Amino acid sequence: MKKSDSYSLLVAGLLSVAVLLVTDIAVAQKSKDTLRIGLREQVGLMSIIYNARPETGLFEREVLDALLSYNPNTRKYEGLLAQSWKQINPTTLEVKLKKGIKFHDGSDFNADDVVYTLNWAADPKIRFRFKSSYSWVKVAEKIDNYTVRIISKKPFGPALARLGVTIVIFPSDVHGKLKVKSDFGKHPIGTGRYKVVSIDRSTGIKVVKNPDYKHGNAAKPAAKIGTIIGIPMPDMQTQMAQLMVGGIDLMHGVPKSLADEMLKDQRFNLSSTTGVNYFYMAIDSVGRSKVEALKNIKVREALMRAIDRKLIIKAVVPGGDPEKHVIPALCLRIQVGCDFSSQPPAFDRAKAKSLLKEAGYGEGFSLV
Repeated sequence: MKKSDSYSLLVAGLLSVAVLLVTDIAVAQKSKDTLRIGLREQVGLMSIIYNARPETGLFEREVLDALLSYNPNTRKYEGLLAQSWKQINPTTLEVKLKKGIKFHDGSDFNADDVVYTLNWAADPKIRFRFKSSYSWVKVAEKIDNYTVRIISKKPFGPALARLGVTIVIFPSDVHGKLKVKSDFGKHPIGTGRYKVVSIDRSTGIKVVKNPDYKHGNAAKPAAKIGTIIGIPMPDMQTQMAQLMVGGIDLMHGVPKSLADEMLKDQRFNLSSTTGVNYFYMAIDSVGRSKVEALKNIKVREALMRAIDRKLIIKAVVPGGDPEKHVIPALCLRIQVGCDFSSQPPAFDRAKAKSLLKEAGYGEGFSLV
């Protein structure tokens, strides 16, 4: 790991998303082709643009599609709504769209929907929290019914990432007619593998499998579960109780302490997936904090060696694997453009004390 001019970084580990599933009740629900999930938040608006919350994204990505999908196994982008794409020049990307795709209301998907979505969201007059996901777009132009050109304000390396992860496509005929655009999130219409049945802050979200979803890929294949219901239960103890009595089938984002307690019951299974969030320690090496000791490279190395990252993973992360979740850099190799060869200083408390002494801080120092 490289030391920057201003900070030394210590990666503490990846955020592991834990899921608890109750097996015997889930088997019963399988016969009904239904999955009931406990939600930590109430969702009355399925819109990442106007309601940028984790629970919103959990469902919106199933209902609406992006032009591309990213496959972490192959580290390649795959066409979803897009058939193919090519870079015409440093600021122009031409995208050929798949034909025969329909929105959930039966209307045809075509270039008008892509052009409308990108131009509307990139419009400086339209304000929302994560505007930067769209602000790189100068204009989207229609070439024909199934060809668009996306022109950026300047060369933009993450363009495919934005088009494959962040930006979902709206039906222009529906979204364009709304005076209050956020109303679209009350009953969104997409091309995704699930269709919305209902959204209610009090009772939750219900979606059903889209039988017409034929354009999927390896990264986003067709749905296997007929119905998914998200039930708002902000209190994790309430979710735990409902899981035990059969009110829900699955909890997600479960804290380690709760997961450990639940696993004492053999009815429950724990599954953890590795996310792309991470914890790290930033150490001021240029004196902005007025802590003179931190400008000493031996002190910074001592701080890094003093922390047992593997122990943190075992103690804090549900399903944490020290060999997998302690990472040497601020990215993962499954991410495009990420690679590294060096390793951060290993945990060695005796060495840390020795380095502090060599730096003249054998008795410690104040960070205040």
